[in-house]
Amino acid sequence: MKLDESKTGYESTTLPWRPIMPAMTISIEQLLQRVVDTGPDRYAAAAAMLADEGIEDLYPGGCELSGPEPFDKGIPTLRRNVYRSPTPMVAARFAFAGRWMDAETAWLGIADMEAVLGNEEVLEHIDSHRQHWTGSAPALFPPDRLTLFGVVEEEWENQTYLVWPDRDGEEPSVWVYCGHSEHKHENLAKYLEWLLEDSSQE
Repeated sequence: MKLDESKTGYESTTLPWRPIMPAMTISIEQLLQRVVDTGPDRYAAAAAMLADEGIEDLYPGGCELSGPEPFDKGIPTLRRNVYRSPTPMVAARFAFAGRWMDAETAWLGIADMEAVLGNEEVLEHIDSHRQHWTGSAPALFPPDRLTLFGVVEEEWENQTYLVWPDRDGEEPSVWVYCGHSEHKHENLAKYLEWLLEDSSQE
């Protein structure tokens, strides 16, 4: 009797049969670690590109991470005292580290996010996006659906947002603003993959 291979979970043209192995996936923790591990090479490539254009190297030499912060209340949004329940990807990011400097970009820790509502310079640029950038995250979504995930300090208009979905439990998308450019990513993992891929092409 010949076995129906579609029901056995095995494939074979010759003996012995071998199990069909699932495709390998990279965890969010592995992606975060890759961002750390590739930091020096990414910064060196950026510095070399700037040097070719006659621009002074402004990049630090590596990632600077603080320890993880408690997020028992959830993830702060841009509406005061409103927090979002962390999804698996977001929880992994904040279990990995707190405040995180990647080149000139600060990925905010929980305390930083809570302090945003007291930073007039940051709020001014968020409001500018809301009023003058049609289709931007602040223009499209209410404050309780937005978390300021990252910002370039002293260049406050360069911002990264988590955009929370209507339904709890779904991963937020990540919207990045740098100068006049906008990049939208389905979730945090896609954002990290883009960051690593983009830097590898510099």
